[in-house]
Order: sequence, then structure tokens, then C-alpha cells
Amino acid sequence: MYTIESALNEYSNSKGYYNRNLACYLKISQKWTSIIGESLSSISLPSFFINGVLTINVIDSIWAYEISMKKINIFDNIKKETNIVVSELRTRVDEDYFNKIKDNNSSIENHNISDKHIKWINSIIEKSNIEDKKLESLFFNVLSYVEED
Repeated sequence: MYTIESALNEYSNSKGYYNRNLACYLKISQKWTSIIGESLSSISLPSFFINGVLTINVIDSIWAYEISMKKINIFDNIKKETNIVVSELRTRVDEDYFNKIKDNNSSIENHNISDKHIKWINSIIEKSNIEDKKLESLFFNVLSYVEED
């Protein structure tokens, strides 16, 4: 099966580098509901993964507190689901973040990307069989910032 990770590995190899943080972020995002549970996944999304530090956007401060209280379980679940070690968890309250990812076109409005790049992004998403529309929009936005050839 062609996955987002294999597409990114292929892309990275063609560029002569491997972006480990991006690959880890995408793995965590793809398994987010399994990692955090159905109810918490509806009000939170991983937004960054850099050198072992995972940042999660949440809809309000109450949920940020709830997630921070469960961080040990979240770390364990991430390790179990993705084999990625997270050393620190940060939360950010950002209601607007959830509104921005609803529309795939929000990336296009924020910066200009070519039709070729949009086709590449859509082909990766299609090949990865992402069923969750929220996650699909998130991946589209992330991949829109990946450098073109």
C-alpha cells in the first residue's frame, strides 16, 4: 500500500534529504484518533513535531488541561502506534485553527502554489486512503508547504 510516509520518503530521496520531523508528524497525525481516542481527537490536532516535542492545538483551555493530564498515556500510545518517542508535549489553544483546516483552499489563499504541486498533494492524499476529512485537510495544508522541485 502506498502511504504518506512512503510518498514523503520517495520525495525526500529525490531531493537528497530526509525530513524526519515531518515524517514523524505525519505518522502521528494519521494515527491520531487511535492515539488519543475518539472524543479528544474531535477537539484536538497535532500541529507540530520537532525533535521529540509534540505540539497539539486544542479548541479551549479546559481541553488543553485534560490532554496535559493524560500526556503519559499519550506518549505510550504514540510509541505503541507509531514507534515514535515523544519527550515533551505542548498544547496551544486556537479555535481558529479548527476553522482554517476545514477548507482545503485555505493553503492556496495563504501562499501561491502551482497546479502541479496541488496535483502532487492530491495524488499523495488519494494514494494514502485518508477517510477523515479533517485529517485530509490538515495533510493538504502541511504538504502545501513542502518545497517543489
